[in-house]
Formats: sequence, structure tokens, C-alpha cells
Amino acid sequence: PFTVKELLAAVEARFRKEELIDRKMDDLRDSLTFALPHELVTPLNSILGFSTLILDSPGSSAEVKEFASLIREAGDRLHGLIEKFLFYARVEISAADPEQRAAAARAPKSETADVITSASERAAQKFKRREDLALEVWPAQHAIQGTELARLVQELLDNAFKFSEAGRSVRVTSSVEDEHLVTAVEDRAHGMNLEQIRNARANLQFDRKLQ
Repeated sequence: PFTVKELLAAVEARFRKEELIDRKMDDLRDSLTFALPHELVTPLNSILGFSTLILDSPGSSAEVKEFASLIREAGDRLHGLIEKFLFYARVEISAADPEQRAAAARAPKSETADVITSASERAAQKFKRREDLALEVWPAQHAIQGTELARLVQELLDNAFKFSEAGRSVRVTSSVEDEHLVTAVEDRAHGMNLEQIRNARANLQFDRKLQ
């Protein structure tokens, strides 16, 4: 009960609707990634500031200070998560901007071995697993900011130590291949299956259901 022209028009309308939904989802994802973390910082600073005042106040009871300490601890954790989102946003913006990529490629090269080693040791010390850390870091120079490289390495190692058992090796290797800095972190945790590897992306956790 339809013509070929009507069928094609219906299919094209479906495609246009799907593209519109995809664009809206991309806009929402960008808003959550880039804009929302900034909006969270202002009220969070008030939470951290007032909890610190309560902790430092000589008139606060032991029970009140205990509650304030828990509030401060939760606030510090949230602040760390927001910083991670903002760092990711900066990386995404830089990667998408040809001018920023070109400027990064022209930046003076710096020594990477000391940065990677220091960041790795800090992460191992944080989890009290210095004896589990194995380093194979070769001297190299690359046009990458030391603070950004240290943050990337520490994030990878935090994840490796968090999801692997104490006593199991966490190995860090780094070298330059075809003018690219190649840094790898290898642990002996339970790992990810093939489907999880294919679907891995930012802001996604596996095997964790919403409560």
C-alpha cells in the first residue's frame, strides 16, 4: 500500500531522526564532560571551606569534628573526580584543535624518564606497594608537558594498583618509537574481556549497576 518513493522518503526520515538524536546525545555528552564539572566547583569549594572551619574551630565537639572530617574527606574525593573530568576535557579539546596539536608538536622537547619514574613511585607509595612496581623506563625526549605526562601516568597506575592484588607486579615501560612516546602500564588483575575492550571509552565503568 505504498510507492517506492514513499518508502524511500520514510527511510530517509528515519535516518534524519537518528542523526538528530545522535547530535543531541553528543551535545549532552559534551555538556556533562566540559560544562558540568565547572558548575560543581563553586558549591564544592564552600563545602570544603566550611568543613575545614569546623575542624579548626576550638569550640567544635569531638562528634561534630568527626562529621566534619567525613564531609571534608568526601569533598576532597569529589574535588579529585572533578579535576579528572576537567583534565580529560582539556585533552579532548586539544586533540580536536589542529592549531593546538601543531603548537604541541613544536613545543621544546623535555626529558621524560624522570617524570615517569617519579609519578610511578608516587602512585606505588600511595597504595603502599613500592615493592610491586617494576620500571623499564628508557631516557627519552619528547614534546609533552611534564605535568600532563605525570598526570597520565599516575592515573594509569592508580587504576592498576586499585584493581590488582598486593604482591602482584605492576610494570611500567616507556620508550620512543617513530618519534612517538610509548608508555605502557601492565598489571596482573582479572583484566577485561573482548567486549569491554571494544566498548571502552571515557566516563564508562563496567560491571557496576546504578543503585
